[in-house]
Amino acid sequence: DQIITGSGETVFLAKYTPSDTVHYEIVENIEIIVYVTKMKVTVSVEDKEVIYNGKANTITPVIKDENGNILSANDYANLLTITTYYGDSSNTTGYINANVNGMSDVYITVAAIDGLCDINKNGNIVDEITLTAQLVVKPIALDIIWDNTEFLYNGSIYTPTITIDMSKVISGDDVGYKLTGGSNGKVLDVGTYPFTATSTNNNYIFNISSKIIL
Repeated sequence: DQIITGSGETVFLAKYTPSDTVHYEIVENIEIIVYVTKMKVTVSVEDKEVIYNGKANTITPVIKDENGNILSANDYANLLTITTYYGDSSNTTGYINANVNGMSDVYITVAAIDGLCDINKNGNIVDEITLTAQLVVKPIALDIIWDNTEFLYNGSIYTPTITIDMSKVISGDDVGYKLTGGSNGKVLDVGTYPFTATSTNNNYIFNISSKIIL
């Protein structure tokens, strides 16, 4: 048996041996021409937004055949290679932490293996295409309770405190808080002071971060 591994024209030579060789001749070198066309695909990627989950978050390209059918990884495993960089070539596993500065770039390169597949790029056939997408990892929003919001002046220095609802915190993560307002996070004199609580872990934010302290 002979196997066709690539595209294009392949010529096989066959031999016919009849069961009755007395009345029929044996015929050799019969040409059988088989032509295999390349699979034609289109590649697309979409921006993605996820909530921080403690895991590496990734983007997978959508690959379709010329009839618009979405192909599974098994369908193109022997035809295409996919290389994905998250930010730069040093990160190929994905984004874990929340994007403090907003979106993060993802670069996805899809290449045909040994020219076995045609990639449609804006109507042109290419062997390789690189697409860019944006992956946003948003922080988890936690509820907090302001424990002390009113004080009776007695000459002491007052420090507001909060209680964080830890039910949404990913196992193994530490979440603390920092207070800003008053005098370095404290109340020294009689008055009204706006305070803000900020999470010390960038993967978490507080739903109600500000409070007026009397």
